[in-house]
Amino acid sequence: MINGISSLVQGERSRASVGRIALFHAVGGVIGGASMAGFCWLVLTPVRTILPGSVGLALVVGLAICTALSDFGLLSVQGQNRQVPQRWLATYGAEKAYGLYGFWLGAGLATNVAYALEYAVFIGAAILLPLLPALAAGTIFGFCRTALAGPVGVVPRAASAWSEFFRTQRGRLPALSGLIALGLAAALLVVYFSS
Repeated sequence: MINGISSLVQGERSRASVGRIALFHAVGGVIGGASMAGFCWLVLTPVRTILPGSVGLALVVGLAICTALSDFGLLSVQGQNRQVPQRWLATYGAEKAYGLYGFWLGAGLATNVAYALEYAVFIGAAILLPLLPALAAGTIFGFCRTALAGPVGVVPRAASAWSEFFRTQRGRLPALSGLIALGLAAALLVVYFSS
C-alpha cells in the first residue's frame, strides 16, 4: 500500500490529493484495527471469562512463541497469500479504495505479510484485556499499520527511502515481528508475576 500511494504522488495527482488518500487509508486502518479487536474480544469472551487468568496468559504467551517461531522460519504454518483487490481502485476511486485497503490492512485480514505481532495483538488483547483497552490496542495497531503511507506518499524523498528500505530489508521484517512478539510475551509474564 505504501508503494501504491507513493506512486500516486509521482503521477498526476497533487500532494493535497495524495494526502487526502493517505488520510482515508489511515482512518480505514484505525477502523479496521478497532473492528477486528472488537470481533476477537467478543469471540474469545468464553476464554477470557471461563478460564482462569493464568490459563489465558499461558495461551497468549504460547501463541506469541509459536507465531514468533513461524516468523523465524523454525515452525511451518499454513500461510495466507492475499492482497486487497486491485480492481477496487477502478471501481471505487482512489479515496474510497485506499480507505477500504486501510480497513483490511488495519484488521490484519488482507495481506501477504502475516507476522506474529498481528496475532499477538488481537488475540492477546482479546484474552487479557477489558473491552476498551482491547479496542485501543486494535486501533493503535491499525493506525501504525497504515499511517506510514501518508508521509511516504506525499514526500518524494521519503517514498524513495521507503522503496530502498523495503527492497533491501524486507527479509528482516518477519524476524523483527517475531522479536517484538517475544518481547510482548516476556513483558506479559513480568507484569503477571510482579503483581
